Amino acid sequence: MSSRKYFQWACSSFLGIILLLLLAYLTTWSLCPRILPYLTIQGEPVGGLSRGQALARLENKKDLFAEKNIHLELHGEDLDWTFSTRELGLSLDLTESVERAMDYGKGFKLQTAKELLLLLENKVHLPLMVTFGPEDSSRTIQEIGQSLVRDPENARLEVGTGDQVEIIPAVWGRKLDEESLLNKLDFLTYQDIHEEKTVSVETVSVRPEITTDDMEGWQITGKIASTTTSFNALNKPRTHNIQLASEKIHQYLLPPHKVFSFNQVVGPRSKEAGYQEAMIIMENEFEPGLGGGVCQVSSTLYNAVLEANLPILERRRHSRVVDYVSPGLDATVAYGYIDFQFINNTEGYLFFHALVGNGTLTIKIFGCQESMPEVEIQRQVVRVLPPRVINHKDLSLAPGERATVQKGSPGYEVQVVRRIRVDGEAIMDEIISHDTYPPVPQIVNIGD
Repeated sequence: MSSRKYFQWACSSFLGIILLLLLAYLTTWSLCPRILPYLTIQGEPVGGLSRGQALARLENKKDLFAEKNIHLELHGEDLDWTFSTRELGLSLDLTESVERAMDYGKGFKLQTAKELLLLLENKVHLPLMVTFGPEDSSRTIQEIGQSLVRDPENARLEVGTGDQVEIIPAVWGRKLDEESLLNKLDFLTYQDIHEEKTVSVETVSVRPEITTDDMEGWQITGKIASTTTSFNALNKPRTHNIQLASEKIHQYLLPPHKVFSFNQVVGPRSKEAGYQEAMIIMENEFEPGLGGGVCQVSSTLYNAVLEANLPILERRRHSRVVDYVSPGLDATVAYGYIDFQFINNTEGYLFFHALVGNGTLTIKIFGCQESMPEVEIQRQVVRVLPPRVINHKDLSLAPGERATVQKGSPGYEVQVVRRIRVDGEAIMDEIISHDTYPPVPQIVNIGD
């Protein structure tokens, strides 16, 4: 054999032996139920340990990690929080950490050789694996969210001096961006968080239901109608009821082409709603009842609606004349069966302003002044119905002596017409109502 061939044979044999030894080594360690020597997990030597021994050695790391703090801060504001990893749903996964160590440097793959070289150079320091459980952080995230939340404020209208309408701008709210925070906490599992960490908290804006831009497009430019009626402010229960019902109408916004239902807006007139007993008309007679005075609110609103040139959908007169509006201009209501309804037939919103003063109730309607025609409400008394006199014998009176038990009052047949003018010229007369109010008889007791 020539020296050249012998050299080739020797090299091949040597490489074969090396490969066989490496294969034997890899096979031995692949089957070995222990971690390779010199390997550490988060600085803790675990080389040569079995799976159970490694878990036992690392067990104390779990509680120490659970008490580590993570700082959260909201940039741009002086808001920050500090919570433990446990409170944020972060925990050590010792099982996975040990499994990674058990697999290191084992197996029949090219990467194994590189891993073994690093191990021999004492350069293998595996981290402890961290997991994130969103459900475990829910209480903490809720606490952060509550401290950050700011409710949005709708744009609103205010009526100033001279009935000028001013838009008070909306304020956008904010809330915690929970999805962003959860993603950032989950991302921490891919980092070395055994040192102190700071996580930035983000918020998202919350749109108000009514923005400034919304309200600017509602075409509420000024007052289009106003009506004032008077009442006896010394009658406290009735005054209270008028105030209570008026508050439901005050600052009410009616969208275009929507129906206003007095009963729906004001609600039931009950003790639970705060109403008191005052005089009401029941079967043509005055008697105490819950919510007495509310009909003055509906009647005042009715007159303003007539002036605002809005179509009336439902309205009923009282069974007898009332003293706060002229006959034909009243609108009685009774929750559940008698309603007052009208529709906003304009292209813009309507805004209602109800103010109770010292013995007066004023209701104003605001809308698009520019599109309003001139409105004139004409009330014609068709005829007056005189009261009849009813005489009763009264033995307690001297013969011929007379005592008036009930003062009579006349009834009326009244027609109400709404006249529309444009540039001073009448273009339409609309018959709104034709009502007949029966007279109230005079009752006289006569001695016999």
